[in-house]
Amino acid sequence: MEKVSKVSIVVPAMNRKDEVVACLISIQKTDYPNYEVVVVDDASTDDMPLEVEGKFKDVKLIRSYENRGAAISRNLGAGSSEGEYIFFLDSDTVIEEGTVQELVNGFAAFPGTGVVTPMIYYHEERDRIWFAGARISLVTGKAEYRGLGDLDRGQFHRVEVINNGHAPSAFMVKREVFDAVGGFDATFFMGFEESDLAKRIENQGYHIVFNPRAKVWHKIPRLRYESKLREFLFYVSFRNERIAYHTSRNRIRYMKRYAGRIRLCLFVTLFLPASLVVYAIKCVFSKRLAMLVSIFRGSVDGLKDLCLRGY
Repeated sequence: MEKVSKVSIVVPAMNRKDEVVACLISIQKTDYPNYEVVVVDDASTDDMPLEVEGKFKDVKLIRSYENRGAAISRNLGAGSSEGEYIFFLDSDTVIEEGTVQELVNGFAAFPGTGVVTPMIYYHEERDRIWFAGARISLVTGKAEYRGLGDLDRGQFHRVEVINNGHAPSAFMVKREVFDAVGGFDATFFMGFEESDLAKRIENQGYHIVFNPRAKVWHKIPRLRYESKLREFLFYVSFRNERIAYHTSRNRIRYMKRYAGRIRLCLFVTLFLPASLVVYAIKCVFSKRLAMLVSIFRGSVDGLKDLCLRGY
């Protein structure tokens, strides 16, 4: 009988008990025969860890009593797991029963594959795409999600390599590749830590592969507006001020690390100021001034890091 590679499913979690339980229930339905689940509690203040311990006896629970961020939580989970493949899965997602197998299958599609990403849909609209592969522009610093908001009509039906790929919320990586690049960079804390890992893996000559037959549903709201103008004026992509701060700071750190001198100069002098003006307009119109303060604080701290440490 052919040996079936073990997959470690690592779920970082902080609070959100109901979402974590739903995620774990979906994992239990997987048809993949050889897997383990590791939940890393990042200093929850609710009874989520007790719920996991009580309902999921086969799940390995790692508890941290200090909030150390998504990057460290994922590293802790990976370090406490045994699989040849590691499936990093956010706690606000659910998966289809064949998802783990399809992600494993993705590694055979192209020689030298290091990461495989699934198709990700909005949870409340089962056929509406949130992610069908993504790239980060090394000029604007913007993540460009393919198919965002579109209905799935089979337009992204191919297993394919996504150059300069980005892997949010759910992705599988070979352990040997993960270990070779040193895992997640804890200085990112949260926001762009997945992008940084994917880029370091790609820079080592590995492929980021998108497999649409692996399916995940993400509990992220899709806001609807009466017009494109209202969407421009009112839509702010960050869920809260904490995420806004870290993402704004880490965007600059990511660009500093990978853009190169010329593109970094273009980003800092043109695209970063323009994006801050757009965020200012959005936050004023949507009356989210605390969000605007967090975005500016994160950007200032990112620029300080850039100036102090140089190009």
